[in-house]
Amino acid sequence: MVSITDEGMPNKEEELVAAMQLIISEGVGVRTFHSLLEVFGSAITALERLPSVIKKKNLSEKITISDRQSIESELHMLNKYGGEVIYFRDDIYPDLLRSIHSCPPILTIFGKNKDLLKKQKISVIGSRNASVNSTRFAYKIAKELGEKDYVVVSGLARGVDSYAHMGSLETGTIAVIAGGIDHIYPQENEKLYKQISEYGLIVSENVFGAVAKSQNFPQRNRIVSGLSSASIVVEASLKSGSLITANFALEQNREVFAVPGFPMDTRYSGTNYLIKQGAHLFETVEDLTNVIDGINCRQSVFSEYKYNNVELDKVSNVESSDKDISEICELILSKLSVAPVPMEELIDSIKISRELFLLAVVEMELEDLICRTGNNISLVV
Repeated sequence: MVSITDEGMPNKEEELVAAMQLIISEGVGVRTFHSLLEVFGSAITALERLPSVIKKKNLSEKITISDRQSIESELHMLNKYGGEVIYFRDDIYPDLLRSIHSCPPILTIFGKNKDLLKKQKISVIGSRNASVNSTRFAYKIAKELGEKDYVVVSGLARGVDSYAHMGSLETGTIAVIAGGIDHIYPQENEKLYKQISEYGLIVSENVFGAVAKSQNFPQRNRIVSGLSSASIVVEASLKSGSLITANFALEQNREVFAVPGFPMDTRYSGTNYLIKQGAHLFETVEDLTNVIDGINCRQSVFSEYKYNNVELDKVSNVESSDKDISEICELILSKLSVAPVPMEELIDSIKISRELFLLAVVEMELEDLICRTGNNISLVV
């Protein structure tokens, strides 16, 4: 747990505070955060260099760096509440989640069982307005998964999510929420929230005290799937948020399972659609274990994941003139379209160092000229 002292903080804690300042700065999102760290090697250095970029590009109205005092205040409130902050470079940070291109740089956690982060996880998700049979089935699935030593992940929503958590309380469950770690939504799940904090873990990427907003839920969904080796969709319509989670799972190279339903029941139109698109049909836990046992070796490579092979104390020293970077930006833009292009191809084509290329990419991201998805970039439409 991070604490603030008059004597100052060790380098690791300073890095965490700098990272928190960056990620909650107005105009700096998750992807830009990771681009900054890829260029500068650490949040501390990125925070030092960012003001000069803002000044050079006249971005002061768009980008506002958060102050350290607000971070210290948040840490104080979080510590008082009993929560913790973990950084994506920490050993306890889940390997599978760290492997996705938009992994949350900072997670806040609350609960007595943070060891669950290092166990194999399966998400069980579905409709908020689920049928009685689906909620009963979600409870049964979660209980059986827990008995097989899987940790069940879900989103603490009413319906399928709630029953998935209840079925796995005794064996370990993780609830990923859309607001701050202290914001219980829906309020009717207050008792369940307290039970999960006692036996499992609550996880959020938002600041302490934040109220859940509509745009937060898709971001939460990417964490639900990102934490998990596989996702099971129990019941979902075609417009269900569960299909967003399933799409994230596919993008993250994870397995998706769906429970089939009666064709004339629109509550199952989403799960039936997933099966037609290639999702695994799920009827029993054995349907999952027969598949998941075969992919464990493939996903185990993430346990050795290192962020671009950059050590925390090894900082990139990028030195170049404003003219050089401006010319590189113009050259990159001339070769882009709305269709994504692999960055390595551009680097080879332009024949410049990766560091200078990435510095130009960061500046263009901050100006909203380009969009980066993983190792691909494209023009902003």
